[in-house]
Amino acid sequence: MTHDFLRMAIVGTGADAIRVVHAARELAREDGIALRTIALHDGDQRAFHVGEADEMVRVAAGRDGDPSTLRDALVAARADALWSTAQRGRDGELARLCEQLALTFVTASPGPLAELAEPAALRALARDAGWPEQTAAAQDGLWRRVAILVVADRAGRVRAPAISDVTLRRAGDAVLIECPVPGLTGDTERALRDCAIRLATRLRLVGVATVEALVAPDTGRFALAGKPMSSMRVDA
Repeated sequence: MTHDFLRMAIVGTGADAIRVVHAARELAREDGIALRTIALHDGDQRAFHVGEADEMVRVAAGRDGDPSTLRDALVAARADALWSTAQRGRDGELARLCEQLALTFVTASPGPLAELAEPAALRALARDAGWPEQTAAAQDGLWRRVAILVVADRAGRVRAPAISDVTLRRAGDAVLIECPVPGLTGDTERALRDCAIRLATRLRLVGVATVEALVAPDTGRFALAGKPMSSMRVDA
């Protein structure tokens, strides 16, 4: 992977922000680089992702996802990149802010989003990437839901730096994230990473995405989780 930035500001909360913090830490460890994460927050220093980040900077006023209030915080953080959970409709605002400040906007390319809108196309891509069809792993109750974080650069290099257990959920969102995944063997973990990387490669991903799967740790069987449209969440 190329390292175009070393200080990544994180705007947003929840499981996705936590995954990105953990992924950045894993990439820094594996590649021996000084990649640091800076959580921008509105005063809630108790948020889990804020505590997990290397540094924190408070946004002075307004919502932490509002570009008009982000500028000073990004400058104070000495950030050279920005990752955000802001709604996709506001990507343009954040991209313009990053351009003005000469920051890298860590987001997903639009191409994958279009392909995700068609379930049949995603199923075909998944099969081509080596993902098994839905199996008993998703039906016998002896499964766990896992999220594989993938990161891809513009040179076409894709990494899967982290796999987390997100089985415990409320209203569709993970309320407990475990990493490493309990009971997951090395062989199954490698197979999950390889399948996620191949899927992201075929989707021509540039940015950060989460591939969710159902896995039975005792048998090693796995499949894409739930409906195809919800199987891969592109963080943008």
